[in-house]
Amino acid sequence: MGTVRSFLALSVAIGHWGPFFGVVLINAQIAVLLFFLISGFYMSMIINEQYRHIDRWRRKFILNRILRIYPTYYVVLALMIVQFTVNNVENVFTIPSDDMDAGQRVLFMILNITLVGEDIISGLIPAYDSVQSSLIPQSWTLGSEFLFYFLAPFLVLATPRKYRAIVAALALSSLALRLAIFQFPEEIFRFLTGQAGVSEQISRRLVASDPGRYRFIPTTLVMFLMGYFSYLIYARLRDSDTARNVGKLLFILVIAAGVYYIVGFGELDSPLYIADKDSGLVWSLYLFALVATPFIFLATKNSRLDDFIGALSFPIYISHIFVKQFIGGNWHRISAVRPTENEMAIMVFLLTIALSILLVYIVERPIDSYRRRVSQRARRTFADAG
Repeated sequence: MGTVRSFLALSVAIGHWGPFFGVVLINAQIAVLLFFLISGFYMSMIINEQYRHIDRWRRKFILNRILRIYPTYYVVLALMIVQFTVNNVENVFTIPSDDMDAGQRVLFMILNITLVGEDIISGLIPAYDSVQSSLIPQSWTLGSEFLFYFLAPFLVLATPRKYRAIVAALALSSLALRLAIFQFPEEIFRFLTGQAGVSEQISRRLVASDPGRYRFIPTTLVMFLMGYFSYLIYARLRDSDTARNVGKLLFILVIAAGVYYIVGFGELDSPLYIADKDSGLVWSLYLFALVATPFIFLATKNSRLDDFIGALSFPIYISHIFVKQFIGGNWHRISAVRPTENEMAIMVFLLTIALSILLVYIVERPIDSYRRRVSQRARRTFADAG
């Protein structure tokens, strides 16, 4: 699954960079929602197979997630603060905007540091949408991830069976709200501003494609929970050689389809770039991902190459905007001649990959040694219990 995750990360990056030699991948918002589904799969798997049989496992699970996300994020955040400060760009930490009062600045600093709630705040407060408020604009997705991490230990349990019914009810409720906003935005807007007494500004944002169906956990929760049901499929198939072989075939077909899509449709009017994230075409992709993920994971989980490619996905995702701003903001110090669009694309891509590799080896791998000790204790206890 590592190759798939890095493909999605590059889809988001190219969505923010602009076409790469005229080529785009899938829409960045669709890629993020697929990330949520895959995250739901992984969290369901590690909770059920590594954590839930050890003492104080919920606390250890959250600690492991914090160690997975924050160190790399803080390194990139520090780089962005330096980049903004050196180039005299407004930001909440060193060069606050004159339009920002003290209360807003404190709130935005806290959100940049903690991430928790950033998705909801960035969705409902227009002032937080600017780069000056959120130094790493795509980091709001980590806020959604952490909300799910706090819920997951109480939801995504494979046994007893009652949890499946609870998760199914929550997933269907989230899906119903999501599709209602998609199909009936004006009717819901009138209800919110009328009977519910919600302000017009917030109501309009709640029924918008973004944030209403993108940065609002009640409507994105269904994506995480689809990952849970994907895990349940995996739990039934994990010892099957046939399922592993099917996964290898699916993985080859996904790679081939991706190459065909890029060559044949990889332009700004390509189907998965312009389609709404809740269109029938895109929901077919989500459902395919739900079914295919356990098979592809079985086929690739022992591949060191796939694991390495997957390790780059988060650094690519969190650093790609910094890299473009760093090159664009500092190029005049290197040369008076601006690079062409394609030259800029090559530099941004190569530096993003290089920085991602550095982040993996300098930041993530050392911290992973402690995370592995926690996970190994979990696995040993799980084995003893079995």
